[in-house]
Amino acid sequence: MTKMIPPYIHKDVKSAAEKNLFNKIRNDNYLDDWICFHSLGLAKHTTKTEGEVDFLLVGKEGIFSLEVKGGDVKRKDGLWHFTNRYGLINKKSEGPFKQVSQAHFSLMKNLSNRFPGITNECLFGYGVLFPDIPFKYVSVEWDNHIIYDKDDRLKPFAQYLRRLINHWREKHPQKGYLHKSRISEVINYLRGDFELIKPLNITMDDNEELFIKFTEEQYKALDRMEYNSRVFFRGTAGTGKTLLAAEKARRLGTSGKKVLMLCFNKILAGKLKATFLSNSDYSNVKVDSIHKYFQSVIVNSIICEEFKYVKQEILENEFYKVLYPDYFVRALNDVSEEYDYLIIDEGQDFLCYEYIMALDYVIKGGFENGSWAIFYDPNKQADMFGNFDEGLANSLRNFGAAEYVLDFNCRNTKNIADAASMMSGYDIEETRVKTGEAVKYSFYKNKSDQITILADTIKSLKSKGVEYHDITILYPSPEMENSIIKGLNINHKPEKITYDNAANLSKGIVSYSSVQAYKGMENKIIILIGIEELDNDWISSVNYVAMTRAKQMLIILLNKNLEEVVQVKILDLLQRGRLVD
Repeated sequence: MTKMIPPYIHKDVKSAAEKNLFNKIRNDNYLDDWICFHSLGLAKHTTKTEGEVDFLLVGKEGIFSLEVKGGDVKRKDGLWHFTNRYGLINKKSEGPFKQVSQAHFSLMKNLSNRFPGITNECLFGYGVLFPDIPFKYVSVEWDNHIIYDKDDRLKPFAQYLRRLINHWREKHPQKGYLHKSRISEVINYLRGDFELIKPLNITMDDNEELFIKFTEEQYKALDRMEYNSRVFFRGTAGTGKTLLAAEKARRLGTSGKKVLMLCFNKILAGKLKATFLSNSDYSNVKVDSIHKYFQSVIVNSIICEEFKYVKQEILENEFYKVLYPDYFVRALNDVSEEYDYLIIDEGQDFLCYEYIMALDYVIKGGFENGSWAIFYDPNKQADMFGNFDEGLANSLRNFGAAEYVLDFNCRNTKNIADAASMMSGYDIEETRVKTGEAVKYSFYKNKSDQITILADTIKSLKSKGVEYHDITILYPSPEMENSIIKGLNINHKPEKITYDNAANLSKGIVSYSSVQAYKGMENKIIILIGIEELDNDWISSVNYVAMTRAKQMLIILLNKNLEEVVQVKILDLLQRGRLVD
């Protein structure tokens, strides 16, 4: 069989004559040593902006261009008339012989520029094929030896090719033959295999536009609930809760309302706070973490020194949940705090009696009669801090609170969302961005191996056009900052994300944080390291939080002992009809 390039005729080819000839040439056993190109474009044509050769045969005996004209053909008053199988007539001043000869000479010139001397090395020729009609008309404009017509259809195509070769060799007896090496060079030049991959940074930029579009669509949730004084916005990771909470604060701020917006995570609070402080239009909006807010009130009260003393004596687990809210309420006797509207982000992390009862004092009308919005995740993110009280949430609902479900993911790609669901066991809303990079799993043997893999991964991303500041490294155990991050051998020292720098991270620097501290944040690429175990509630919560921080690409470094477990999880996901590469 003849090697065809491409191996199958494209579905858009309408010409039945070309389809039939394609199969005839391909199936001719006498043409095993030939390569046949179908529909070869010519970017550099002698008389046209671009041209095309219907079939091009390349072999030891030469290079031959073929023009195919199916259907009926006639010439009248110097015009060629071509009638297709539907009876439609196409008129051209240029006939098929001139058309193929021009393409033939264009190809010769092109190949000669690329391979000097090739026109002396081998035979070049051309032919015209009329497979649907007998073409016996004789003219000074062509030689009938180069014509293939209806009578040739019953014969092997090789017979016509031999006639064509003999005709052109009689004209050019001095021409030689193509060597195998030259044939390979010509084939690769004309239509060689190649793969040009869209740079990763460009792919991410394209997806970023989609994320922005879908996030703005999510703002409709605020419009729909505008006239409800008390609202729960419920959504899994990636549904835009923090962005909606911030947008709610902006809208209320510009309307003249005095707004208090709180979240649990300090880094997130630092970023949000800096954003609002940078715009004087939001001077009546106060943003902070719950504990930073409590502290700011306490330090401005007469019990500040007492608080500092007791703080040194109390256990850490009681410090945040007991001492802070208790002293905050006492400090309100000296410090005036009252807000028209309370916005709580990361509600699953501090919907507990101690915090809510303390905040009840600063909302006009309290939780029962005041105005507030709570954004929370129904999944077990709360397992990370253990503060979510479903009974308390139900009590707040009984105050006439409406509930709005955010039902699509506008942050993660499908691959990332599927992987996060697989590794954590938690449900994640359907994603709007279906395209994206495959999630990558890398398995390390020991600490030094993990450091090497991490460094190589970052360098590889950089080589693909990724900016360092689009990469954040997350780890589940705080000790990994010293044992892994500080051992990295890359072009710069990674930057730790803190409350103070979260809104102004350095350009061109990889950032890093513990998973717990990074809740509520996001970046284009997340590299999650140091996964030593799976399948317990705490690590499931860690995986869920960490993996859903990734907008565009997720890379996970796991202990090699987990390789088989991960493969089983991936197989299970595939069997359930969800795809992870």
